[in-house]
Amino acid sequence: MTGKHSEWIIDTGASSHMTGNLSLLCGLRDVVGCPMRLPDGKQLMTNKEGTVTLDGGLKVENVLYVPTLSCNLLSISQLTNETNYVVYFTNNLCVMQDCTSKMLTGVGEQRDGLYFFKGIRSEKAHKANGTCELNL
Repeated sequence: MTGKHSEWIIDTGASSHMTGNLSLLCGLRDVVGCPMRLPDGKQLMTNKEGTVTLDGGLKVENVLYVPTLSCNLLSISQLTNETNYVVYFTNNLCVMQDCTSKMLTGVGEQRDGLYFFKGIRSEKAHKANGTCELNL
């Protein structure tokens, strides 16, 4: 699917990856009804999850299907907990790197205050020198 229905917002506040577009999910499976609370206090229910392959080939697992959701959310919390990725943010860019291979796996471009995922094809991916340690 192309266009805005397949765009993914990189979300530092979401606890789970979520989509309202059932056609994006592969390996669909039932899950126990799970309530999701939105920042505005609304509660949404989900009972299915699956895997999504994003642009550039990045596989994202355990994506919840929330029928009434009008966008796709890529949870940074879930991504970093389920993978060996590190994610860096700047004022207009977000960079995702696999710490094992040191390959860049995706970027986020800022538009209207949100970061939208843009995949990196493996033939264009670059190995970054250095470590994945972030000392704050």
